[in-house]
Amino acid sequence: MSMPHISSAPLTIEDCKARIQAIYQTNPHVRINLTLAHSKVVQDAEATIVGVYRHVFCVEENSCGTPQRHTFTYADLLTKRIEI
Repeated sequence: MSMPHISSAPLTIEDCKARIQAIYQTNPHVRINLTLAHSKVVQDAEATIVGVYRHVFCVEENSCGTPQRHTFTYADLLTKRIEI
């Protein structure tokens, strides 16, 4: 099963919301690259979008062996703090 991705950079916050919502409703299993506090970088990790809300969305990943949930704003997609 192929995992969905955002092929081109969204142009607006509303684009980001719409794309995340569509992925969440069809197949929430994705691959992500993300940058966390303290310079921790996660590359090409399997993750699941576990919640989509008005201003944020939640992703659960298991890159360090323990499931971890992260909350991102839609602006984090625009600034490339997270790539899906």
